[in-house]
Amino acid sequence: MKRLDKLRGFLLGNNADGIIVSSYPNIFYFSEFTSENALLYITREKAYLITDSRYTIQAKKEAKGYDVIVFKNGFLKELEKLIIKGSNILFEESMTYARYNAYSSNLECNLVATNIDSLRNIKDEKEIKNIKKACDIASKTYDHIINFVKPGMKEKEVANEMIHYMKSLGASKESFETIVASGKRGAMPHGTASNKVIRDGDFVTLDYGCIYNGYCSDITRSFLVGNDNKEMIKIYNIVKKAQELAVKSVKAGVRASEVDKVARDYITSKGYGKYFTHSTGHGLGIEVHDPISVSSRSDMVLEENMIITIEPGIYIKNLGGIRIEDDVLVTKDGYKILTKASKKLIKITE
Repeated sequence: MKRLDKLRGFLLGNNADGIIVSSYPNIFYFSEFTSENALLYITREKAYLITDSRYTIQAKKEAKGYDVIVFKNGFLKELEKLIIKGSNILFEESMTYARYNAYSSNLECNLVATNIDSLRNIKDEKEIKNIKKACDIASKTYDHIINFVKPGMKEKEVANEMIHYMKSLGASKESFETIVASGKRGAMPHGTASNKVIRDGDFVTLDYGCIYNGYCSDITRSFLVGNDNKEMIKIYNIVKKAQELAVKSVKAGVRASEVDKVARDYITSKGYGKYFTHSTGHGLGIEVHDPISVSSRSDMVLEENMIITIEPGIYIKNLGGIRIEDDVLVTKDGYKILTKASKKLIKITE
């Protein structure tokens, strides 16, 4: 109920009588209902979960503290019964235009767009436990895959093995499409696994994660197949140092932009600044990209029990790329790394 209390405080602060919650991440966060076929309507005193008859038992089991309403003629007809004429009702700005148009035309209330995603930024004990488990699965998967990869394998073979192994450890699915980018393809930060064959001398970047009990992990590691690639080994060591320095700068009270600056300044000092083309990290939770941005543009101040990623990288066209990423819990006096897989440069030979 603490999450509902947080949301009700938001209602009071915005002089609202209620809120329609329509996005799955927020439906799950505030009710723990695990189907996307639902809508929440929450007032200062009551909490309603509206769904269809297929989910009646599931909703009553999962959504503790909610009045479960099973609709017969759609969500709108139930909202018409619940919403008081003339009241101030918030709705998520991510709502589709079609749904908003229907609601604004039929509900006799004042509808106001809002964004409540940031209410998920600070994790509670249960969330941290689930994210730790997701991170543990991801870390063990790296330990497994470096003993699986051999020259001559296709990137997709590697990705499929990773996904299978994460599920064997209890993950429900990937938290996003698994990235396996080898050789020159490593210059693509989001180079999802292809039919390219991994060859001797290729650096391979793995960026992947899983979902455990509804919560995500997100880890990146890069390793070398073979022994010889002097320029990329140099770049690896620069990225590794930048990532470690950025992680060490994390603690409650520090601006996210300062963490980004630590990584960016180090890479720039080594002459590769223009090849670090994305932000240093992001929030992590129910979504693999929770609202926090660890970037030069962010005005966010880190708070205790936020979870962020730290993932600097260098990407050079026709050469390759390196990225190293950890999931990091912000603590009062510092940080705790949740992804334990080794960052030592690993060289895989036949």
